[in-house]
Parts: sequence; structure tokens; C-alpha cells
Amino acid sequence: MPTSVTEQDFDFDAINNGNFSSAAGTWKNKLGDTMNLNNDGTGIITSQEGNQSPFKIIDFKDGIGQYAPTNTKGHL
Repeated sequence: MPTSVTEQDFDFDAINNGNFSSAAGTWKNKLGDTMNLNNDGTGIITSQEGNQSPFKIIDFKDGIGQYAPTNTKGHL
């Protein structure tokens, strides 16, 4: 049986300091979109249609992350 992640599983102090290892992994919403988050706050969002958008979390406050698209052209 899969385990669920709770808010207690996140290390918010580490996240506030740029270490996203407690939240890193693949996340999927009920629409079928996925987000692959790396330890450094970078990742890729893949829509259910297969469109990919690389991003980097640029701010994290009060449990809410803000992210910006990144350009990985030439790095794929």
C-alpha cells in the first residue's frame, strides 16, 4: 500500500534555505500533470499532453513556492 506524504514530512527550514530534498520526487495531480522536483529546486513540469516546462523555485514562503521557467536549451 502506498504511503502518503504529510506536511510534517517536509523540512521547511531546509526548504527555506534552498534544500528541497524533503520534497524532491515526482508529484502528479488529478489532471495527470506531473512535476519532477530535484533537491536544488529545479525540475520539469509535464502536462498530461506531454508538453514539458523546466522551472526553478525562486521563492518559498509560508509553505508556498513560487517558480519561474528556465531555459535548458542545449542541456537536454
